[in-house]
Amino acid sequence: MRIVALLAIAVISLSSVTVDRAMGQGNERRAERNLRQLDRQASRMINRADYYTVDGWAQVNPWVKQYNIRTLDAADRTIDNGANAVNRALFGFTDANTRLSSGVWFYDYYTYSPSYYVAPGDSATAYSSAIRYYDYDNDGVYESTFSYRDSDKDGKFDEFDRYDYTSVDVNSETDTSPQDARRHTISGTIEGKRNVRVNEVESVVVRVKQEDGSSVLVDVGPAERWSEVKLDANASIKATGPMEQVGEADVLMAETVMVSEKQFRIERSMPSYTGTVREVKQLKVSDSEHTLVVVETSDGNQLVDLGPATSLKVKLAPKEKIVVYGMPVRMQDHQVVMASRFDFGGETHSISRWK
Repeated sequence: MRIVALLAIAVISLSSVTVDRAMGQGNERRAERNLRQLDRQASRMINRADYYTVDGWAQVNPWVKQYNIRTLDAADRTIDNGANAVNRALFGFTDANTRLSSGVWFYDYYTYSPSYYVAPGDSATAYSSAIRYYDYDNDGVYESTFSYRDSDKDGKFDEFDRYDYTSVDVNSETDTSPQDARRHTISGTIEGKRNVRVNEVESVVVRVKQEDGSSVLVDVGPAERWSEVKLDANASIKATGPMEQVGEADVLMAETVMVSEKQFRIERSMPSYTGTVREVKQLKVSDSEHTLVVVETSDGNQLVDLGPATSLKVKLAPKEKIVVYGMPVRMQDHQVVMASRFDFGGETHSISRWK
């Protein structure tokens, strides 16, 4: 009996030590997480700036009233945050039981914050910077932009600047921050293909089997791009682009794709606005003068930021036709299109906005 009692005491003591050790490790992990969070918060405070200042809004406000540019209000959020709001903010399957079936190797839908990677040249093996837009309330209008940089050229983004378009919580989490600054190239044969809803657009994702036998997932862009060129099983393919984390999977977001001995450049879909220029003016944004225009579209007048005036190679005037491609962001309670490019005079003009 005494031996049994001693064994019981030993087991209890050992269990206590194990529990104490586990609790201690848990506390350490929590402390580390808290420190990382504090570091992120401090970085956000140091590296953030308002893209549009109060003085800038004071200049634009009379213009907004003159052209009756519609205000973004609660009704817009009600419409945008309908039945598909959860789908837009997450990734997964349209049918929860699908995941249990055999042969399922990727999601039916996923979304990610719109991202644009900047490489110093077509042959570059790494990106010098990346731009990512964040929509904190999932209403389709973006509140912040982060500009990421690889300062020490080690293949990882380690610095960033944050620009807020409206008053937001500077501590807003950005769990989707890009980490990998490398420009990946994969090649192999197609062993699977499926259409996926990506940010409300039908895109194509292929599974590529490489020479070493491993498989890589590649998003090759909007499905309409591949309406004529077939991505058949066992066809050879080569793709280049950044690697993104989508749920549990790593996915290469193709910039260029070579298939059937032809190379294709992938353009990620972006909202477009077609209309007539009503008025043009200059506005001080950060350290430079920007060109802003009011464009009359079928949905009403739209305010557009065409970026630094010094980089604008054409002169726009009222009554001229224009097609603008860009991300909708907030300026106070109004939407401003941060143009990435525009079609005018039979040519496409790219806008260099970020360093």
